[in-house]
Amino acid sequence: DDAMEPVAFLETTWNLVLVLGHAGVGWIDVLIAWLLLFASAGMQISFVGIILNPFFLGEPFDDRQIETAENWRRSVAHDHTYLDLAQTSLTSRVCNGDGSLIISTDQAALIQQINNFLGLKAPELEATGFRYGILMAMLCILLWCLYLCNEFRLIFLSLEAVAQIPRSKTTEIHDGRFKTISHARFWTYCLLRFLRACIAAALLYAGVLWLGYTTSISDLILNAVALGAILEVDEMVFSALMPKKLQLKVQDLEAIKVQYGRMRSQVESICILAVLAGLLAWSWFTIVDPLGKTMELVKQAHCGGHQDFVVGLNEDQKMTVGFMSVPFENSTGQTLTQLAIDDFIWQEDESPATYITFHRDIQRFQRYRTQAMKEASMEHSWCADFDGFFADGNSAFSDIADYYRPYLMSARLGLGFTDNASCVSMQHKCDDEDGQLLRYVCGRTCCTDPLRSPWYKVPHKGCPAACLADAARGVSGTLCQESNITMNPTWHKFWDHYPQVLSAELGLELADNSSNSVAARVLEMVNVFKTYGCPALNISRYSVEVVMSTKWCAGYEELQAPLAPFCPVTCGCTNLTDPSQAPAGCPEYCSAPCEDQTFPPINEEVANCADGAALGWCVADEWVQLCPKTCGACGA
Repeated sequence: DDAMEPVAFLETTWNLVLVLGHAGVGWIDVLIAWLLLFASAGMQISFVGIILNPFFLGEPFDDRQIETAENWRRSVAHDHTYLDLAQTSLTSRVCNGDGSLIISTDQAALIQQINNFLGLKAPELEATGFRYGILMAMLCILLWCLYLCNEFRLIFLSLEAVAQIPRSKTTEIHDGRFKTISHARFWTYCLLRFLRACIAAALLYAGVLWLGYTTSISDLILNAVALGAILEVDEMVFSALMPKKLQLKVQDLEAIKVQYGRMRSQVESICILAVLAGLLAWSWFTIVDPLGKTMELVKQAHCGGHQDFVVGLNEDQKMTVGFMSVPFENSTGQTLTQLAIDDFIWQEDESPATYITFHRDIQRFQRYRTQAMKEASMEHSWCADFDGFFADGNSAFSDIADYYRPYLMSARLGLGFTDNASCVSMQHKCDDEDGQLLRYVCGRTCCTDPLRSPWYKVPHKGCPAACLADAARGVSGTLCQESNITMNPTWHKFWDHYPQVLSAELGLELADNSSNSVAARVLEMVNVFKTYGCPALNISRYSVEVVMSTKWCAGYEELQAPLAPFCPVTCGCTNLTDPSQAPAGCPEYCSAPCEDQTFPPINEEVANCADGAALGWCVADEWVQLCPKTCGACGA
């Protein structure tokens, strides 16, 4: 049996044409009604035009986004200028969602949108799980298509219903029921329905594009609701602005029944489902799925490959210089600078900063911010341990103690010592790579012993020049002689650290032990010097360092103090007729006149050096230091 579907005339400006001339209203209401009809249609057409405008949709999420990401990665992302206080690169901060960013915030927001849209975690570059944004986009597009399918259905049903009304020269309406409809009114209504269908089709296309191009998962629902509001503009205009008598007349129109047979119902359902499936397939294959793939490529362009490095250009050499920055996940702890900032922010009293040296003008600030360690190490002419500035009763350095206090406190904090640690308690760190500030603040402890490990005992690595001068002069009684150096623990420690120093300072990988490799030569040199000691310096193959080709005896001003204090004879520092001709690296005490010291009689048998030598006292190191000439230690 065929069913009858009642088709009601909805309260919309599009149905205004059915009642005009039969509502008993004045010409002003008629004029307003026509204006509202055209206004509502114009608003919907304008919305369509705006949505389809490239300035509204924005740049499509396509290969241009990938190019933009690649340009950002090549130009800004790894610039050393944007390395933060934790020494993390801009790339790693953007890709890991650092909320403290003040630059590249657009890139960070885009990465966060992509992560939310595709359900990605910060380290992930490809979606392997559930893609929330893709599903949400398809659901919103489905919802929008259902809106429009319903709209098209109402348009066709209303046309079919009006087509059943008998047509004549005039329109007759009794108690809201159409008796006849004029030809002009009928075709005008059909024209308006056609216009409504065109607007609906344009809205369908524009809405799918807008939703498909939406990259923010939180904006999808809002955009879908906004589209629904655009579709209902005619109804809102009718309800809010249409003269009341016209509203009541449209509301009084009786629904017209349309016949629905079994075949028609099935065919209509199949057609609607086919159209809906086609729309969804078109949306998926041409908009949504390509968007998801492009998003993955955009994130890969932003965050793929190595993130943790920065570079700068050496303008003189035209060389790109790089630095391996700290991975973002390893930067959770505070750096020394961050701790210094945090300490001063919450400092309540007016006392000087604990870890920060403040300067009175921007010129001095810039000077000391960029000052090299070598410059700082050569600034003052005295050699001291800074902890002595704060010893009880020491007033000699009271005027500079506050200035140098942050240096000492920073050295303690940076190496993990307590705030009251002394230079003596920290001296086991004097020979470490990261101990340059300690060597600066504890110069007397770390740098005045000429027979301490030569690694890092240079101004470039923190040793004050005045302290190194003291080491070269030696203390009273320092002998310029060689002993069995192969038994010296400091000697062995120096050579054991040689491969590590090369790796740390020059970035060399010394894992290759092939016979011709640098690693093999370094290992060979270590074994030779540990076995034979100073005499190995007489062999040309071993007299210079492998990588930098500097002479071991003279040292390397940026890394290593001379070996001459350990091997003064082999390095040519003794038996010099003219001290000014001493080879580079020789300590001053080797050029000093070798004379016995004078002393009061020790006992009845020993009144001078000759007496002690006759009794065999020269076997004791203390006596040799007292009487080097008599004991034959001069030039030994």
